[in-house]
Amino acid sequence: IIVTETNLFNLRSESKILKLWAPRGLFYAFIGILGLNAITTSVLVQGAQFQRSVFRNLLVVFSALMIGIGIVYVAMGLLCIQLINDRLEHDYQERRHRAVEIKNTTDKYGSLSGSPPSTSIVV
Repeated sequence: IIVTETNLFNLRSESKILKLWAPRGLFYAFIGILGLNAITTSVLVQGAQFQRSVFRNLLVVFSALMIGIGIVYVAMGLLCIQLINDRLEHDYQERRHRAVEIKNTTDKYGSLSGSPPSTSIVV
């Protein structure tokens, strides 16, 4: 999940399930349900000792968080918020590319006219 959200190894853009928010939300909710299932299975195997442990409480909290995050992703996917996010990200990349071009042009022509190169744009 961390690899998916940080887009390490380009996993999100290559996976059809993780690329769209609604299926990604269903996947996250499924992982949360698996966590809750692990709690009930462990309670049956280990008895009352597991019920009082801190690990069980953490597993309940993280499983509930995963289910909640999954529901939010599904809702945002169904409301087409991903399209808005993709458009904003594309506009940002386009503006960033234009800023680099302007900086490069300013540096090129600034050095020809004798003025010092521009360093105001940080990329």
